[in-house]
Amino acid sequence: MAREQMKRERRTGVGKFSLVCGVLSFLLLAGCSGVSTPPEPRLVEHPLPELNVIQKKFDQVVADVYKREGEVWHHGTFGNYIIYWNGGNNRGWCFEWQSVVYRNMIETIRGAGWEAAKINVGVGTAKEHHVVLVYDPEVHNLESIQKEPFGAQAWVLDAWYHGRPDIYLLKDWLAFVYDNDPGFKYE
Repeated sequence: MAREQMKRERRTGVGKFSLVCGVLSFLLLAGCSGVSTPPEPRLVEHPLPELNVIQKKFDQVVADVYKREGEVWHHGTFGNYIIYWNGGNNRGWCFEWQSVVYRNMIETIRGAGWEAAKINVGVGTAKEHHVVLVYDPEVHNLESIQKEPFGAQAWVLDAWYHGRPDIYLLKDWLAFVYDNDPGFKYE
């Protein structure tokens, strides 16, 4: 009986039609899965007043990105798949997050007396990632941070990973995202 049904499906194309409909439904749902929905606002208090100023602006920048007309922003690995497969107005590669965060934050960061740099980790690997590093230039410079990243008082602005304005102490971010690999480069 099952063999007769398969023959009928082959002749009528019902089996292929069902498969195509299933795949299209999955892709439609994947593209509408809420990945680009902005996260809920969070209240975060940092030990340094400069970081509180930076966090407030970072919250605003990420919220504004999600409101951009004509663009749909995603985050994380699943977001990368959506961008890759759907293209078009989908945005959210980590380097795109890095650029928009840096461009919209640099004035506020410097106004707080700090500096920022675009950094990347794992270039050319599956773990490649781009973020913004912020630090007090009276305490560190980029060279000292790169030599001793686990002792540096420097923070990472990473909106890509969770799709929200997360600020990590550099050593915590390296442990969380890169298994303590200090091999980052700055641009």
